Amino acid sequence: MKGTEGPARRADDTENRSPQSPSDLDEQLQTDRKLKESEDRYRELADFMPQIVWQTDDRGIIQYVNNRWTELTGIPVSEAIGKPWLPGMMDEDLQRAQEAWAAAQARGGIYEHEWRLRLKDGSLRWLLTRGRPIRDERGTILRWIGTDTDITERRDSEAKLRESEARLELATSAAELGIWDWDLLTNRFVYSPRAKAICGFALDQEVSFQDIVNITHPEDYPLTSAQARRALDPAIRDKTPYEYRIVRPDGAIRRVVAHGSAVFAHIDGREWAVRYVGTLQDVTDRMAAEQALRESKDRMQIALAAGQLGDWTWERSSDRLDLSTRAREIFGIVEIPELTWAGLQKLLDAEDASLAAKAVENAIARNSDYSIEYRVNRPNGQQVWVAVRGRPTYRSDGSPSGMVGVVQDVSERKRHEQHLRLLINELNHRVKNTLATVQSMASLTLRGSLDVEEARTRFEARLIALAGAHDILTRENWEGASLNLIVERAISPYLSSERNRFTINGPEIVIPPKYALALIMALHELCTNAAKYGALSNETGKVAIAWELAGRAGEGELRMTWQERDGPDVTPPSRRGFGSRLIEQGLAQDLSGEVKIVYAASGVMCRIRAPLEPKPRMLDL
Repeated sequence: MKGTEGPARRADDTENRSPQSPSDLDEQLQTDRKLKESEDRYRELADFMPQIVWQTDDRGIIQYVNNRWTELTGIPVSEAIGKPWLPGMMDEDLQRAQEAWAAAQARGGIYEHEWRLRLKDGSLRWLLTRGRPIRDERGTILRWIGTDTDITERRDSEAKLRESEARLELATSAAELGIWDWDLLTNRFVYSPRAKAICGFALDQEVSFQDIVNITHPEDYPLTSAQARRALDPAIRDKTPYEYRIVRPDGAIRRVVAHGSAVFAHIDGREWAVRYVGTLQDVTDRMAAEQALRESKDRMQIALAAGQLGDWTWERSSDRLDLSTRAREIFGIVEIPELTWAGLQKLLDAEDASLAAKAVENAIARNSDYSIEYRVNRPNGQQVWVAVRGRPTYRSDGSPSGMVGVVQDVSERKRHEQHLRLLINELNHRVKNTLATVQSMASLTLRGSLDVEEARTRFEARLIALAGAHDILTRENWEGASLNLIVERAISPYLSSERNRFTINGPEIVIPPKYALALIMALHELCTNAAKYGALSNETGKVAIAWELAGRAGEGELRMTWQERDGPDVTPPSRRGFGSRLIEQGLAQDLSGEVKIVYAASGVMCRIRAPLEPKPRMLDL
């Protein structure tokens, strides 16, 4: 409280007064006594008030301050009397106080300002000073009286409110939220600038209820109306967020999500919703991005499923390895809850584990794709081949964070590759053997033959028999041939439509390619000899072909016989021709067994004994 320096004190004008009568003096004394009693009562009352109460002269010099001043500051009242300001005001507040005092003096009106007071414990409190002038009957200011009220709590509340509003503004701005407020008593809407922008309203537009109806998509208006009714019903008070479409004035359709909450009050003994406030967020772009992401994930899942691929993610710092269900199936670790790259390497073939680890580090160091195939020993003992593809990931500072990729079971492909290698090797071997067989057939057929045409015919027949065996083996991918098919193919040129000259009896046996070629050539020679000299050379002769497998099924010894009967009497040949040598020597060598031809008078007999081994596996994983 301060005033400017006032005019000099008025001179005592008692000399201009006329002497008073005793009655006038008594009246004056009574008036002075009443005034003093009034002032005493005023000061006694002021000392009990929670505010600081003060009084100044017309210039602002402090004449009185109540005891509340001393209670707060610890400064005696006597130190404030006669001063233009209460001691303890902060220097930063002094200028504002002087400006407020000068303005109040100039207009002669209310004096008001806020300032900080240092208390006796060293803390600061905010005070609101309010003062007014006391005038005489002529309107001249005689003095100023006023109070200082502690408004610290109010200032703190206002500061917290401003802080809360600032946080709200930042939050709504960051989330791109618009705020709306519907006063149900006046049906007036208040939309924030962001809310207006979302709806396509002009920033200076006064939003009405009809404006809201107009921009709400007709198909979604029943939804928003029903939500509003549930929110405004005191028995429900629904605060569920709701999504709907708006049609901006320019025709653009946007999807928005609204959150709303009703404010209720008791009116006439009933509870009514008086306001409906909430937020509005444009989610059109986000939903489009989410839809695109879902479609991308769907396409990825379709691609992964089509390729029977599993996907994986590796976090380098923790060494954590996350595998999809398909990836876990490929590695055979469906039941293992958590896995690391170090742990997975223990499942790899020892030779492949170090190569895989080195490939990962090289890919990270060079920021290149990771591609490798290795063998995995599943916990159940099965070994599989897998192909792994990956790509490194990096943090914003450029440091590696891990890898993502896919894995595929390529065991079947590996089997085919090994099978192909075996076939190529087998083909090379067969070609060499076939050429050698053809060369031998040509040499022995033509040796000592005087009739070139007959030699050509025999040679062609033998080539056809050899080609027949190749046909059967080709159909079976050169993995073996059915002995039944070999026999049927060998005797097919000698079958008659009138009567069956052959009896065939034996179990279904698959023989190796080498056996198939040798047997079909031997049977061809036996049929040729029988047609020329034996059981097939007359009308009554017959041939019985039989075989059995001695030992366990699938492995043991093949025992096969060729028996002719009812043909011409047999005379042992004077010399061994190509056919006999092919059967007894070549067949025995190819079969790694024993072959013997008996020229009995009742008919030629050929006995064959050859070991059979189990069929080898094409790929050992």
